[in-house]
Amino acid sequence: MADPWRLTIEQLIAERADYTSEVVGVLRAEGAGYARLDAAEFQRQLSGMFQLNTDLLAGKRLPDPDEMRMCRDYGRRRAEQGIELEELLHGNRIAFRVYLRWIQQIGLAHGVSDQVLLEQTNYVLDVSDQLSQGFTAGHHQAGLELARLDEQERSEFTRAVLLGALSPADLGARAARHGLDLAATHVPFRTRTAAALSQFGDPLFITKLDGEHCGFAGSVGRTRHTVGRGPASTLDRLPAAFSQATRALHTALAFGRSGVHELADLGLLPAVLADSETGELLVERYLGKADPTLIETLQAYLDNNRHVDHTATALSLHANTVRYRLKA
Repeated sequence: MADPWRLTIEQLIAERADYTSEVVGVLRAEGAGYARLDAAEFQRQLSGMFQLNTDLLAGKRLPDPDEMRMCRDYGRRRAEQGIELEELLHGNRIAFRVYLRWIQQIGLAHGVSDQVLLEQTNYVLDVSDQLSQGFTAGHHQAGLELARLDEQERSEFTRAVLLGALSPADLGARAARHGLDLAATHVPFRTRTAAALSQFGDPLFITKLDGEHCGFAGSVGRTRHTVGRGPASTLDRLPAAFSQATRALHTALAFGRSGVHELADLGLLPAVLADSETGELLVERYLGKADPTLIETLQAYLDNNRHVDHTATALSLHANTVRYRLKA
């Protein structure tokens, strides 16, 4: 007489397409992510997972390393297709419930005892835990890789916008991909200090140019770190505005200014920095005949971020003396 459990396994193998179709139908009806998948491809992949389940059940064993790799690949594929982890795990639970129901129905039809069915049910649950770990690991790894790719693409897009490297059509298409409105304005910035970025408002797009943190944001808040800021502009006008942010940063750094600066806030300093001849003429005009002690005081004042008290301490002077010299 044939073994009832062996007959159950054989029928599970023979009817795999039927319960696979049932699971595919349920998942595509319940989950928006699964509904987007190609039904035939999903059926084939899920059938492979059910085949693995049945092989493990027949051999009364847990998955080996190669089979766990299959599970990770399955989880990775779901992530690449846009299936969220929660939806993936929910789908797994549905699949295993359907699979267990078929095992019980077929087993009872072949006269498998309740004790054996209970033992096999517990075994299937143990196997499902193992396989779900593989699905989760593969999904998580794919998620990390997709995030890195997204960050890289976002950085490349930011660089292209700031440097004016996109045609109007490309700018519109890539902006839409990142959820940006072409009519909205953004504030361009440039800084050497990553900590300053925490004060910038969303949407925040960042890249690196010549080792400096550059990009555009919804807003650029106050910070003690030196930041160059350009005027708020639409995406197509950001290159010119970013050029101003770059000049503002480099001017502020050259003259020891901290905080957030726009080009217009820095007066003649950008011109002095950009044109050495202009700088020399201005120095000669305004400082050429000045008392050396006044120049020393002014230099100390600038070195101390224009703090009178700090300047007085550095020069061992009274604060009022410093104020008097600066007004002279």
